[in-house]
Amino acid sequence: SHSVDKGPGHAEANLARAQGADTIVWLAVAAESGRASGLFWLDRRPHTTHVFSRTRETPEERRQLWEELCRLTGYQDHDE
Repeated sequence: SHSVDKGPGHAEANLARAQGADTIVWLAVAAESGRASGLFWLDRRPHTTHVFSRTRETPEERRQLWEELCRLTGYQDHDE
């Protein structure tokens, strides 16, 4: 069998991937995630989704996005 040199930084990259997946894996099993839907989670805590007010979409922009996604995917929204 051959020993493969994975190069410098390989162990650090694996650790970074594991840390990056931590919140996602935690949300899959945590009771907290079932009580709070639609939030942006970072480091196992909910965070604001808009840091700057100029990045917040308007209700009209949200409606336009939904309509375009429905058009592109062929989804028919039965709530309208």
